[in-house]
Amino acid sequence: MTFHLPDRVCSRCGHTGEFYGDKSKKDGVHPICVACHRKYKKELHARDSEARNRQLERSREYRRLNPVKYKLAILDCNYKKKYGITLEEYNCMLEKQNNCCAVCKDPPIKQRLHVDHNHVTGKVRGLLCQACNVSIGKMKESPELIRKLADYVEKLS
Repeated sequence: MTFHLPDRVCSRCGHTGEFYGDKSKKDGVHPICVACHRKYKKELHARDSEARNRQLERSREYRRLNPVKYKLAILDCNYKKKYGITLEEYNCMLEKQNNCCAVCKDPPIKQRLHVDHNHVTGKVRGLLCQACNVSIGKMKESPELIRKLADYVEKLS
């Protein structure tokens, strides 16, 4: 994913332009512009054709030796990318919810709780079990539709 940031200056060439996203950076953007990054990679591979293979092998070895740490890093990266929260923030939310779904209050059974968020604003609302998360989605996140459904169920009970 690239970002056009007219105010950002490349640390290598000093120009503005497109920058890659980088979750490991504080601001989420790589300090080197796309053009410089591509040039660097091209030069690296021209000098050393095995550089990419060595990097892939180092990554595979790290994953093999640190499976839990790797999975947590992937989760953290995914939460940052999709919802703008860290794994630590997720865990704090989970603790505040007593390790239960924010709606039905049931603990998760087979999988982690889903991050519920407003699809328009991106604001995170809480953590939900699969059933509650899907239900809100099926109701198009509409409070009116959810109320109508609750009224319908109460009338038939």
